[in-house]
Amino acid sequence: MNKITRSFIVRIASLLFVAFCFLTIIRLQFENNEVKAQIEDMSQQIAVESDACEELKRLSEQPFDDDYVEQVAREELDYRDPGEIIFYNDN
Repeated sequence: MNKITRSFIVRIASLLFVAFCFLTIIRLQFENNEVKAQIEDMSQQIAVESDACEELKRLSEQPFDDDYVEQVAREELDYRDPGEIIFYNDN
């Protein structure tokens, strides 16, 4: 092989290596952006679940007495006292 052919092959190989590195960097940047978006979504989910956990802790610390049972029956089960009339306002 003469010197010109060898130099041409080295240049082509170098160019292909640089192109490969460039494309790999671009691909990694896209993957990095996707991972950052996933981290942000998961952070928001953690915040929501932490709030729900705090609410459950607060509810578990309430005493289980007659007032609590009556409150749950009225709010969750739509129970009422005998003879009581409940009016709903849709506004």
